[in-house]
Amino acid sequence: MLKLRVEVGDRVGVIGFEDVWPLEERQPWDVVGPEEGQERRIFNGDQAVRSKILSMASEPLGEVVLTYFEEPVPPFMRQYRRGMTGPIPSMYLQTLRQRLEKANLTVTEWNMAKEDDPPEPKAKGRPRVLLVLPPPEGPPMRPPGSEEEPNQWGEKQEKKLDELIAGGTGAVFLAAYFQPEMAQFGALRPVPYLLNDYLKKNWGVEARTDLRVVQAVPDPLNPGTYQLPVLRWTFLPLSAFTDHPAGKPLRARRLYWLSVCPVVKAEGKPKTTFREILVVPRNPSGGTWAASNPLQLERKLFLGQGRGIVPGSEADDMLPPFPVAAEAAKTVKGKTARIIVLGVGLSYVDPFINSPVPRLTGGETLATDPPPTSDVDLITNSVYYLIGKREFIGAGPSPTPRIRHIPPATMGAVKVVFGVLWPLALLAVGGVVMLLRKR
Repeated sequence: MLKLRVEVGDRVGVIGFEDVWPLEERQPWDVVGPEEGQERRIFNGDQAVRSKILSMASEPLGEVVLTYFEEPVPPFMRQYRRGMTGPIPSMYLQTLRQRLEKANLTVTEWNMAKEDDPPEPKAKGRPRVLLVLPPPEGPPMRPPGSEEEPNQWGEKQEKKLDELIAGGTGAVFLAAYFQPEMAQFGALRPVPYLLNDYLKKNWGVEARTDLRVVQAVPDPLNPGTYQLPVLRWTFLPLSAFTDHPAGKPLRARRLYWLSVCPVVKAEGKPKTTFREILVVPRNPSGGTWAASNPLQLERKLFLGQGRGIVPGSEADDMLPPFPVAAEAAKTVKGKTARIIVLGVGLSYVDPFINSPVPRLTGGETLATDPPPTSDVDLITNSVYYLIGKREFIGAGPSPTPRIRHIPPATMGAVKVVFGVLWPLALLAVGGVVMLLRKR
């Protein structure tokens, strides 16, 4: 069986075959499973080698505190109310935890619904970063038979977060487009991002969780309009990173995202340094925007009516360019405090990050690529950046120049110049040369 030997100074380690070529994660709907001898393996050699070298070369570089506000409901109360869990439940982030630990980071949990203060650091002096999940809405009223007021997210928790961040602890906030929930009598109710008020008031950042970034392609049957590709609705390809240290190495990576939302600078808010990390660029073809009516678009898509789409046709749509991940920094008592807000938070839940990426290979044939686990590198790089360990951020592959789309007017001019004028000029020169030779 293949094994890799790793030497770091006087220390020697071994990487097994299962670490380099692990079995593909089995999907919940796959009740039959692969036939014997046909298990699919995924190459993970780069991650395995990097993790082994980091763990042998040094102690853990930092600590990630998974920060959330969740409160389970006792069994006898489940008929009156459900448990409080945010749009990104902590229990669905197991793959994210494993990838962070392999990046030589320790992961601890802090449930702010149960504990007022974060857990004690595992090692004194080790830098920490809060990975903050969206808190849930509290129950609207006190449940029957209970004398206690319901525990809800509020100013107390926001103040505690602000104290820690002002004291030098970095924070990464996860946000995304949150689909409206069904309320009473069949009405749809938007899911608020309860951290938005805190981010706008203290950092001048707003996550537009009511908008969903959508990609479309030109409709050949209706010039000037677009059609919605089915696969890009769930697996949105986007790697337009800026020069920010957390994103620059990922420009040439294969990254797919789920339910992406814009992260923009709030107008007229506290003076902070706003720096974009991942953006939706302005495209000459104009097929990407943040839609304010994603439910209507989704309905059209799956009913086979996803043609004739006009980006930005709704009043509340947002046209590019705009960021979907950004950093905000400010000076507090002579020290620089930093946070990073990622509008791709739902891309880290296990059902998505462990799912193979589908693609069409021609006709009606469907193939799959490995799951988008590289998305975790954005969080890993953000943590390295916030704890001051930028030298551990991988360089990443070099971007390959893309063939740019030529607008129709420019293409017409190119055809005239190189298809008509240039041949005529050559014929004229040839004719002149021939006449001169005859003389």
